[in-house]
This record gives sequence, C-alpha cells and structure tokens, in this order.
Amino acid sequence: MKSNTKKRLIAFMLCMVLVLSSTISAFADEQQDMDGTTDQIETMAEPETQAAVTDEPMVTSLDASSEEQQPVADEPAGTAEEPVAENQGEVAPQVESNDQNVATPSEETITSNEPIECEATQLTQEVDNGNNTKTTVVADIPAGAFHAHASEITMEVKRLSTEDVDDTVIVKLIKNALTTNTSLSNYVLYDVVFKVNGVETEPLKAIDVNFKGSGLKVKDTKKATAFYFAPAKSEDGIEEDLLVELPQREDKIKELLDAGTDKTREQIEDEFDFSELSVKDEVADELKMEVRKNQVYGCYVVEDKKETKKSKNTTKSTTANISNNTTTLENETDEPPVVLSDNEITLAYEYGKLTASYTGSSTDYGYVWFRNINNNGFVAQSPTRYTSTTGTALGKDIKDDGTELYIALNGGALGYKSNGVTNTTVQYYVAVYNKTDIQSDGTPVDGAIPIAISTLFDVASYYEVQNGSFETPEVYSNYNHWQYSNSAYASAGGVWQTTGVGTGNHASHDIEIINTEDGGFKSPYSWYGSDKAADGNQFAELNCEAAGALYQDVLTTPGETLNYQLAHRARGSNANSTPETDTMYVVIMSTEMAVTQGVTTQDKVQKIINNPGNYPGATVAQYSATDQAWSIHQGSYRVLASSQYSTRFFFVSGATASGKDTVGNFLDDIKFTRDVLTPVEGTANVTFTKTINGLETSSEADNIARGLTFKVGGKTLQYSDLTWSWANGVYTGSTTFTLSKSECGTLDVKEEGTLDATGYTRSSALFVNNTIANNGTSGSTTVKINRTVAIEFKNNYTKNSNPGGNGGSGEEDKNVMTHEKYIKKNADGTYDITLNASGSIGSQTNKAKLDIVLVVDTSGSMKEKSSNQAKKTKLEDTKDAINALVGVFANEDKKVDVQYKLVTFSDSSSIKTDKWVSGKSLKEKVKKLEADGGTNYDKGLANAATAINSSKREGAKKIVIFLTDGQPTYYGDGPKGYGNKTSKSTLDAAIESARKISCSGFYAVGIGLPDKTNIYTHDGTLRNQNNLYWNHNNWWDKNTCPDGGKNQDDYDVYEQISGLEILTRVANATSANTKESINLSSSSELTDKFKDIAGETLNFTCSNVVISDTLSKYVTTTDNSKIKVNIAQMNDAGTAFTDIAGDGREFTLEAARSEAGGDVYEGTTKIATARYSVDSETGRETATLTFEPDYELKKDYYYYISITNVIPTDEAFNEYLANGYSSKGSDYTDASDNGYLAVTGGASSEKEGFYSNTEATISYKWKDKDYTEKYPEPVVQVDPIVVKKTWSGIKNPTNVVLVQLVDKNRNPVPGKILKLSSQNNYTGKFAVEQASNYSGVRELKKVSKDTANAIQFEGSSYTMVDNNGTLSIGDSSYKVTYANGNNSTYTITNTKSSQKIKILKKRSGSGSSDIYLKGAEFTLVNSKGNIIKIGTNTNGTYISDENGLVLEGDIDYGTYTLKEVKAPSGYMLLESPVTINVDENGITVANSPVGKVTCEKTDNNIYTISVTNAMLYSLPSTGGTGIYLYMIGGMFLMFAAVWILYKNKCKEVLGK
Repeated sequence: MKSNTKKRLIAFMLCMVLVLSSTISAFADEQQDMDGTTDQIETMAEPETQAAVTDEPMVTSLDASSEEQQPVADEPAGTAEEPVAENQGEVAPQVESNDQNVATPSEETITSNEPIECEATQLTQEVDNGNNTKTTVVADIPAGAFHAHASEITMEVKRLSTEDVDDTVIVKLIKNALTTNTSLSNYVLYDVVFKVNGVETEPLKAIDVNFKGSGLKVKDTKKATAFYFAPAKSEDGIEEDLLVELPQREDKIKELLDAGTDKTREQIEDEFDFSELSVKDEVADELKMEVRKNQVYGCYVVEDKKETKKSKNTTKSTTANISNNTTTLENETDEPPVVLSDNEITLAYEYGKLTASYTGSSTDYGYVWFRNINNNGFVAQSPTRYTSTTGTALGKDIKDDGTELYIALNGGALGYKSNGVTNTTVQYYVAVYNKTDIQSDGTPVDGAIPIAISTLFDVASYYEVQNGSFETPEVYSNYNHWQYSNSAYASAGGVWQTTGVGTGNHASHDIEIINTEDGGFKSPYSWYGSDKAADGNQFAELNCEAAGALYQDVLTTPGETLNYQLAHRARGSNANSTPETDTMYVVIMSTEMAVTQGVTTQDKVQKIINNPGNYPGATVAQYSATDQAWSIHQGSYRVLASSQYSTRFFFVSGATASGKDTVGNFLDDIKFTRDVLTPVEGTANVTFTKTINGLETSSEADNIARGLTFKVGGKTLQYSDLTWSWANGVYTGSTTFTLSKSECGTLDVKEEGTLDATGYTRSSALFVNNTIANNGTSGSTTVKINRTVAIEFKNNYTKNSNPGGNGGSGEEDKNVMTHEKYIKKNADGTYDITLNASGSIGSQTNKAKLDIVLVVDTSGSMKEKSSNQAKKTKLEDTKDAINALVGVFANEDKKVDVQYKLVTFSDSSSIKTDKWVSGKSLKEKVKKLEADGGTNYDKGLANAATAINSSKREGAKKIVIFLTDGQPTYYGDGPKGYGNKTSKSTLDAAIESARKISCSGFYAVGIGLPDKTNIYTHDGTLRNQNNLYWNHNNWWDKNTCPDGGKNQDDYDVYEQISGLEILTRVANATSANTKESINLSSSSELTDKFKDIAGETLNFTCSNVVISDTLSKYVTTTDNSKIKVNIAQMNDAGTAFTDIAGDGREFTLEAARSEAGGDVYEGTTKIATARYSVDSETGRETATLTFEPDYELKKDYYYYISITNVIPTDEAFNEYLANGYSSKGSDYTDASDNGYLAVTGGASSEKEGFYSNTEATISYKWKDKDYTEKYPEPVVQVDPIVVKKTWSGIKNPTNVVLVQLVDKNRNPVPGKILKLSSQNNYTGKFAVEQASNYSGVRELKKVSKDTANAIQFEGSSYTMVDNNGTLSIGDSSYKVTYANGNNSTYTITNTKSSQKIKILKKRSGSGSSDIYLKGAEFTLVNSKGNIIKIGTNTNGTYISDENGLVLEGDIDYGTYTLKEVKAPSGYMLLESPVTINVDENGITVANSPVGKVTCEKTDNNIYTISVTNAMLYSLPSTGGTGIYLYMIGGMFLMFAAVWILYKNKCKEVLGK
C-alpha cells in the first residue's frame, strides 16, 4: 500500500506540473507587460516588408522578467520570442538562442531598467532634385543620439519645391531678412526627419548632416547663410515663424576669438550649432549642418544690388522658380542676351536716358529692362519710385509705359557706390514680352519667352565728377607741367575736356596740368606761398593757350540737389606777399542744352555767364581767390529741368590779375556729392536757398528776387550773393557759406523785401534741413560746429482767378465781399452745409476786419485854400474828411473792426503811427498835422507800402487812401527832382513805389490838380551844365532831344498829361482789387468822398451773382437731404435777422439723385434759381444758386443756400482708418445757434477733418469787373468706434477674429467688419457718421455656405455670436462676452474655459504598431461626482469604438475622474481611476498606473489621453512554438500518470 500510495502521489504531482506549466505559458506575456521590464510585444498581424533590408541582424535577448518569475528553479526558461525590426518596416532575421555568435547579455543588462542608447552609425539617402540629378544626404549619427538600437533608426529627407507650403513661407522670411542693397540669388531647402521604429523622434544630440551635390550656386561663401526653419508654436514659446541661422564654423569661431572672448574653441563648439560650406567651380560641393530637430534645413545665397538712395523699395529681381538643381532666378544670367529678332527693338541712349522702341507685329506687349553690374549677371528691373537724400520725390526709374529708363536713378551710372562696391562696368538691354507674361512689378513671369531682345548698351557716364584732383594722367617726369590736346588727354585716361582749343603755334595745347611734386621747380609760374597742390600733386590751369572752360558731364535726376566744392587760386605774376586776385565762374546746365545750343566754345560759355536767364535750368556762380593760398568754394545746384538726366559742369576763367586770358586761375580738388558738404573742422556750413515757384516768367521772379535781403544770424545775403537758375516755373538761388565757431548757435533767420506779385496769391514758408520750420518769412535755427544746416525760404505763387487781383498772401481776396460757408452737425450724425452772401460786410459774430492806411500830402500848398470862396484850407478840410471817415466806421462797430495807419509826405515822408491805431488815436494824430515843403510821391507811396504790408490780421480787408493837391516834384531821399516841376524820373519813381502796394482797395484822391502837366525829360535846374540836354542851343535840332521828348519853350518835355492821369497811373501800378482815381475841384468835397469810400467799403452791391458748391469725395447726400434757400435781413445793430417771405425755399432730392431745384422769389419777384445736379462722369454732387443778372445784393440782406443731411462717405471712413484726417477746417466755419452766421470754436473751425467741398465759389460783377472768390473750407469728421479684443485662459493668441458692427436693431451693418489679430494688438476701429446710431458689435463665427442669412466676407459665410455664446477659433472653444465702456468703445472678451480632449483605448509596445481596442467602457465625473457628457454622448458612459476612440470634444476647466468599468475581452481592467486636470495650461493626468495612461498634445491643440490595457493572454507570434511544447509535455505526463495508475491497478487486481 505504501508503494501504491507513493505512486499515486507521484502521478498527482505530474498532473499538477502539467496544469502549472500551462498556466505559466498562458500568463507569460501578461506578466512581462505588467512588470514593465520587457518591451518586446508581438503583434497579432503580419508586418509589411519593405524593399530595403537592414545590414545587421537584430541580437536576440533573453526575457529577464520571465526568468526571474519561474516558480521552479530547475525549470527551463525557454527562448525569447523573435522581435520584429521596425527599421523601414523590415523584419530582422531570426537568430537562435544557442548560436555561439550571439552575444548573451550580462545579468546586469538583463535586470537593468536603463533606456537603450544607440551606437554610432551612418545613414545615407539619395534625394531627387527633380531634374535628373540627386543630392546625396549623409547623416553621421553619434552614439547616444537616440534611445534605440542603430538598426531601428531611419532618416527621411525631402527636397522642397515651390509647391510646398513651407517653401513659400520660408522664401518670404528670407526676403524679409535681406538688406536694402541685396537680393536673393538662389536657395535650397530640405525637410529632414529622423524616425525610430517608424515614429518621428527628435535626436538627443546634434547630428552632422552633409548635403552633397545640392547644386547651390555660390560665388562667395560669405554671401551664403545656412539655417533651419522654426515654425510658430505657442507651446514652445515660438510666437512667429523664424529662420534660425547656423553660422559657418570657422568664420564664427574666428570672429569670437578675434573679439576677445574668454571661451575656448571647444566651448564655442558646444555653444553653437554650425554649418560648413565648400565650393567648387562656384557651386556648393558639400553643405554640412548640425541637425538637432526634425525641421526644414536650407541655405540661401544673396548678391549685391547697386541702387540709388531712396526712401523705400529696392530694385526687385524676378520671382524665384525651381529649375535645374537649385532655386534660381530665371531672368538672371551671366551671359549677354541673344538678339531674337532683327530690327524689331532698338535701344537708344541720349543724355542719361535709355529709350526703347519696338516695331514688331505684336500688339499687346510690354518692356522689361535688364541690368548687369560688374559682370555679376543680368537682373530684371522693377520700376521703383525713389526719394532723394533730402526727401524730395524723384519719381520712378522706369517710365510707366516701360519705354524709358533713367540710368542715374536706376543706380546704373559708373562710379555709383552701394555697400562699398563701386560700379566699374554696367550693361543694359531691354526685352519685349507679351503683357500677360509681365508681372505687376514689371518683371517677367517664370519661364516667359521674350518676343524680342535689344542689343547691349555699355554705360560710359559717371554718377559724379571724376578725377577732381587732376592726378590722371601724371605729368611726364622731369616736367612741372604739360599741355595736352583734348584727344591726347582723353587717351591718357583724363576725363576732362575743354571749350578752348589752341591754334597756330599753340595747336594741340588745350588742357594744362601742373605737377608740384618737385616743390622747388615753379617756373614759369609766379604764385606766392606754398607750392603744393590743394590735393595730391597736380592741379589744372584754366585757359591753357586759349580761353576755354574745363567741363565734365555727370548723370543726374530731375529734382535732386547737387553739392560741389572746389579749390581755387590765382596764378599771380609778381610772386610776392601783395595779393593778386583772379576770378572764375562755375556754370552748370543740362548736357542736352549745352549740346543743342552748341556750347562748345568760350564765346558760347560767356553768353551763358552774361545772360543765364536765357538758358532754362542754367546757373552761374562767381568766385574770386588770391595767389597767396588756395581758397575753398562751395555751392549747390538743384536740377530743375524735367528731363535733365545728364548735367554738364563748366569751370570758366574770368578776369585775371595778369590781364591775360591764358594766365590765371588754378583749379583743384573738385568734390561732388548728393549729401551735405562736410565743413572745415571747427566751423559750420550753411547751404542757403531761395525758391520762387509758380510765376509765369523768369523776369517776374527775378524782379522779386532782386529786391530781397536775407539774414542768417549776423550774416546778410543779397541777390548778388546767390547763384540763380530758372526752369519749369521755378526760380532758385543758392549759396553755401561758412560760419566760425563764434557765429554758431541759435540764429534768427529772415527774408526782407516785397514778396507779393500782381495777380498771384502767395504762401511763404521757411524750411530747415528740408523740413518746414515756420509758415512765414522768419524763424530760427540752431547751427552746430562741424555740422551743415540747410536753410530755404520758399514762396509758392498761385494765379488769381479774379482779374487784377493782388498778390500777397491772398488774404485780401477772401473778403472783397462778405460770404461765409459753415457746417452744422445734426444729432443723427448728418451735416447741414450752408453758403451765404451779403450786400454788407461783417456781423456781430464775425466782424469784418478793415486795415486802412491814409497817405496825406502835407506839402506847402496844402495850407492854402482851394479857392477864394473856400472857408477852410485844404489841410483843414482833409482833417474834417478823415474825422468823418472814422465816424462812419465807428457807427458800424458792431459789425466791423477798423484800425488805421497815417503816412504823410512833402519833401520826404514819414509814418506817423508806428503801430496800428484806433479811430480815436488817429484823430489825435491828424489834429497835429502841418503843411510845408514839396511833393514827394515816391517816398509817400513807399511808406504806404510799408504800412499796409505790415497788416498781419488774417482776413483783413486792406484799404489805402492817397490824398494830394499837386503833382510829384521830388523823389528819393535826397530828395532828387526839379522841386516845382515833374520830371520823368520823378514820375517813374512814384509809379515804381506804387507797385509795392498790395491791398483790396486803392483810392487816389486829388484836389484841384491841373488838366495839363509837363513831364520833363531830365532832372535838375534850368540850364544846369550837368544836364546839357535840358535846353537847346542853336547848334542842333531844336525839335528833337537825344533822350526823347520834344522842344517846348526850350525845354525837353517827355510828355504832357493831366493831374488825374498821374493819379490813374499811380493807382494802376498798385496790386489792388479796387483801383480808383478822382480829382476833386475843392477840398470841401473831401468829406463826402471819404464817406462814399467808407460806405463802399461797408456795402457791396454787386450783380450777376452765382453761388456754387460741389461736394467732395468725403461727403454725400442721403434720402433725407434737401436743398434749402433763405433770405434774411439783419438789423442795424447786427444782432438779429428777419426772414424775407417768398416761394422756392425748399427742394426735395429725388431718390435717383439726378436733378432737383426751382425758382426762388423775394416776395413775388423771382430773384434766383436753385439747382442740384450730379456729374455723370465723376459722380460729384453740386448745389447752385444763380441770381437774376440784374439783381443786386441788398444792404444788410443775407442770401443762403444749404444742402441738408449729408453724411461722410466710405472713402472718408476708409481714409480715416488708414491715415487719419487729411485737412484742417478754415476758421469761422461753424454754424451759429440761429443758423444765420458763421462762428468759430465748433467742430470745424481750425479742427482736423475732411473737406466737405471740392470747390465752393461765388462769382459776381462789381464795378464792371467779373470776380470769382472761394469760400472758406469747413470739414466733416467721422465718429470712431473702438473695438478691443481681450483673451482669458489663453496665452499669446495668434488667431484672426472678425467683428461685425450692428445697428440699433441688432442687424449687421453691411461692409462694417473688422479683422483683429496680434498684428494690431487685437484693437481696431470702425469709422461711422455717429457712434450713437449703432448698438454695438458682434464677433463672427464661420458657418457652412448654405447657412441661411449668413454674412458673406472674403468668400466665406459667418453668423454673429450673441453675448455669452460660444465660438470655436482654430482648435479651441471660447465663451464670448461684450462690454460697452461708452457709445464709442466696445470690449469683446473671449474666455477659453475648456480644452479639446480625446481619449483612446489601445494596447501598444515597442516593435509593434498601436492596437486600438474596442469595447472598453468608461465613466467620467467631475469633482462633485456629476457625470460629464462630452460630444454626442447622452448617458455618461463611453464605449471605445473599433478605432479605440472613447470620447472626443471640449472639456471645461476643472478636475475629473476617468474610470474604466469594463475592459475589452482578453484584457485586464485598469487597476485604478485616473485623475484628469484641465486648466488654461492644458490637460494633465495624475494617479494613473505607471505606463498605463499617457497624455500628449498634438499640433492641432488636442490633448490625447491613451489608456493601455494589459492582456490576459498572448497568442504565439508567427513561427514561434508558443505553448505547444508545454502541451506535448503535459500530454506525455498525463499519459505517464494514466499508465502508472493503470499498472498499479493491474497489480492490485493481480494481488487480489
């Protein structure tokens, strides 16, 4: 029994071993996964096999965790399962565990949890360049760069093309990085990605990647920049796309070491990621870069551009295009063009300008210009607008139609410098393309084929004066001078030419150069002092062996200012310390004029010097110097002629100390610049310019210029101190002078003299350093030592529209008659615009200003009576008349503001009132007048001009009353003249002084002037020996006079005229609107005449009146607009108005806005017609009030026409948003409370805004003359509505949001949508007529195109988000709220209170793809235990689908618990719930089983939580033995156990 029991026990134990073995086999994989010590998990699917096979076998490793968990020590552990290689999807060959070549890991390796570090390896890939060439990319992977075996690492490289989005973005960034004077030559871009087991993985160390055969064209490695592209990622702190430079290794290290860094080379190597570039035959041979990220890596090459200085934009090259094996500029080539067709396109050069002409058959074509500088290749030129260094607009370098190119402006002149590189050779050609092949920037599209190509043109002209020191050619050795012919000088490298050509024995002696290298050898010259040249060793003498000017051409651009400097010295003849002086001239003019006028001889040059005004654009500067030392002269020249693209500088000899043309004037060190000249150390330069613009003739401008004086600090400049030139209506004088240190500081500057011109309106301004400093004729500026300051006084003249109009500032014309334009803003944001006119001047709210100058004759005859019957003397009657005049104006003081000045004249003249005085003060001055002496019209009128021109009151009406009882007998300060008779000089002087008077009205009043007055030819006393032609002797013809005039009683009488004619000539000489001359028979009539003048000044009874107002583009009428007319009478006090009844006071505009209007009546009498019309071409709206021709405006009557309810236009809104307001309203352009008059202080008067009218005028006839005057200019404003966007719960937002303006009914306002983004700080403005007309704003959200009533914007559909509504922007959801600070400021707050979440159920492991599990069930509750429903879920239970998706959607900020309540079949349930935290920083997980739950943020801002389940069992891998061995063993043991039991049973039976 004991034996049987023992055997039964053995059999039972064998059965248990079988069961345990099966159990161990079934749970082996799950145990490995739970312990986390093995990452080799078999997939259930067969992996795909790619073509490539890994070079090395995967080493089979033991399963350490299985070995440690064996329950029986002596049981075999079995072999590890075969891993699947992930390197390019390849399956590694199986290696048997008993192979003696297999490395068996040590116990330390088996039991360690340390991650795997790859060994050093190298990866290679061929990348297709797209043109039958390839780039070989070699990556040297250092040890430890990845946590993986080397065989698991792969590299994928793609070359980007223009079709790739990243390419477009990167090229834009490259171009933004270019400097002004560089352009993009070519570039290469590669997208480099490293993977481990097929998953993108960032390397842990820098990897050296070498791109061989990229095809990148590189002439200079310093022009190449390697980089990688870092796209914007807010989570990485990168707020915008960036290019991160990889500096070239040796250059950067050398730079830092040279800069004195304390770091070693090794430390620098560790600090930077570098690149290395090797070039062979101007093509990159190898491009190495240190790669740390899976990014786009690349390299671009730049080239220099030689462009003229400008304010913005550089000449553009053509659009980049992928071609051959690099990205090249298709329109750039190192080769000259091939002419495609004969005689179809010609290229002509003329005076700095290239002109193209095409004669082929194509009709729809355009021109493209190409330029090649210093043989660096031809580049297509884009027409570009330029600005000079002084801010002057110079226009485009290529004509709009492409037919002309201007070389200097295009930067193609020889000698032009850019980025330290000087143009030494420049070539151009022009090509004709189909217009469809020419881009908007003027360059051809990629791959376009030209229709025709011109021949090449080689530029031979320079940007500035060359060889200014005359060092080339060098005078032959052993000679101190040499005389060259023009041709010999040119062939020897000289650039100067001369107009003086030697003849006879001096033939070929044209240009003389002196060499001073041997200072002791001076003969045959005789200057005194230093023998040295001003610069270098050589200089020139003007006039070699014939009178002649040295000259040179430079390429220029109309509008720019050229500054020059030269050294000048007299030749001398005595060689002693007594100075001898020579004079020279600088003559500057257009090359074209010099050639066409034949200025090739000295005689022609001299004609220009004598009469520069006959040569438009020419200027002449005169300089003098002694022989004692070199003198430095500086000057400037403005290129005025509109087509002056080449300018010729002549240097001409004037008078010499020797008296000989060929002996005198040394010239050296000529400098030329567009920038300001550098002053001598310790001094300052002043470049002074006077500009007179707008006059029709040069003589008009010259007459003004000659009378001007300029003061700069203590320095005074006269007309003769400036060099003058005339072209295109611009008269310019300029000079440059030096100030010593003591003269520097803050200096007062002013111009003095008469600036007004008859028939013109003038504006004056002072500019300092090309910036307006003051509107007027004076100001101040600070001049510092070692600096140059530019001062310019500028007058702009505008031709007056009314004949006979005066010059001056134009103020006199404004109020010849009273007319106002004013504006009223209504409560709804609309405006009423009103224009009025009156038969009287002034009102209580806007008094008329009158400045009156009385010019009174106080000669001895004025103390006499007009006749024996007269009761008072003429002077006494004059005093009474002046008092009466003052009284009339005093009675109207409610409407007028009058001030006076008093001038008297007899032998001489004086201004009795230094300041403007009141009527009361004037009467006191008049009371003291006394009479004595002769009659000096000249000085009296000159002082009258001084007095009236001192009137500075804006809008003042200026009146001059000239009173005399006799003819002019004296002139000048002497005085000169006959004393009791009138000579021609006396009358001429009076008329010349009258020309200086500018005023509104000039009244010349005479008392008892004779009907006949002799005007004598000569001054002087009778039979004065100094005036031999005063009377006649018998020895010549008594009937004639050599100076003109006729013999009359032995006197030379020039003419005989009346006293009234003398006054008429004086009056007509003034610049006055109203000119009247009258001769009263008695002084007793003066009082009535002066009262008439006063009444005429106060009242304005004119006829043929037409008032017209054309609205500007900034305002328009509305459906509620009307044309209104009114007539009102003002009371005597000027304080109240009474409307005059009559029909035709209001006219309604039709909806079509075509025409409206009708007749206007005063009572029952038709007096005018009102009309509204719209111009069919321009759309401009005009209101007109046309009076009947014979109707005269009445005293104290005001006539009105109004356009009501106009509003600002979209153009006003848009311009305001883009640039702000463009204008400022005139003063007194606001409506008074009662609407009858204009007042100041409102929204229009002197306020910024947009002009309401294009042109508003009143035309009329007064005293048989027709006049047209302009109305003041009111402005309208727009009402801004400010919108601010704030964000809550998000950092550094980058999305663009749209905001819609809504009306009072909450409906969207068409066309009112704002784009807000980080670029505008999420702040913007709507511009509207009245903010209170709108109820607020709404943010827009995008919807499908078929959404009903959607708002359309830029091709997409949107709806408005209500307050507290939700909105998705990008990948985030927001709650939207609105706040209104006031009617014009709204704040929109987007509160991000949620994140996007996605939960996946899967099973994964290294060596296999993720397996997503279906059927897992979860619950999600918040911190309060409430079930959370996300997405489309309705019951709070989430079940994973076939893609493993548990849930996806938005989850609010908070803390949640995720619990798995049911695991998929064959998998273990998650041990514990997972805590999910959601806040503004993202989503994180906590309390999760290690390795079972992960959370990652994807590029689309979705947080993906992956929940991994543990398997209950694992099926065998393909080709593996699985549990079969255990099953066979178990069956064998069971069979053995049964057999033992059977044998035992048999023995028992037999035993019985």
